[in-house]
Amino acid sequence: PNDTTHRPVLGAVGIEIERTRQLTQGVFALKRDILGDEDMAHESKYKANAILNERTFRRERRKWEYVESVFEFAVNFPVVSCFVVMQKPTVSIRTAEDHLPTHMRYLLKHINVYMQHRCPDRRAILVFDGQDPGSDMVLSASISNFLFRHEWGRTWQCIVETPMFVDSRTQPGVQIADLFVSCVRQYHECKDGLVIRAAEYRRALERLYRALMQTVGNYEDGDYVSYGVHFLNSWPEEARP
Repeated sequence: PNDTTHRPVLGAVGIEIERTRQLTQGVFALKRDILGDEDMAHESKYKANAILNERTFRRERRKWEYVESVFEFAVNFPVVSCFVVMQKPTVSIRTAEDHLPTHMRYLLKHINVYMQHRCPDRRAILVFDGQDPGSDMVLSASISNFLFRHEWGRTWQCIVETPMFVDSRTQPGVQIADLFVSCVRQYHECKDGLVIRAAEYRRALERLYRALMQTVGNYEDGDYVSYGVHFLNSWPEEARP
């Protein structure tokens, strides 16, 4: 609840594991060709909060060109993506070894439904942007316990039960997810009137949003439709402390 964002977003970007090297090479080539940057050691300067903002759009045209090029590259690669757009909670959302929060459940469910439809003989490996060892360990146990013990989780057979944690500064796939999530969040904050942006920047966000929506799909799961953009407008009691 103390986060500065007005419309929190959880998102995932999917890539075939055999193509991760190709993705890394493509993103590195954009940094080199557009920004003249061959330094792989300081990737934090390409995180979304540093480059996908109104200041970059107005004052640093080459960096903004890089942002637009990454979106174009990812859409055409192609990657697939899904998002949970949330009403900002008024209390802290509990994550514990015995509890997987509601927004994470929706994301995992969509990933499982996608795998069932598109590649049922394969399994999705969850790769998270690591936070700190303690938090990563709790989230890992939370996901594993949910998939093994919860009545829903036991039916989700297309997800590897143990997630991986990486440093986003060295993982272009996670950097793309970071940019996509930031775009979705800013777009909906502007659309819902929660944040006021200049019209020109708002139109630029809309262009990026329309582009990344090409990577999103909705899939039927029996009588249920799993939406690639799910709106979580309330927090059930079970998601609260």
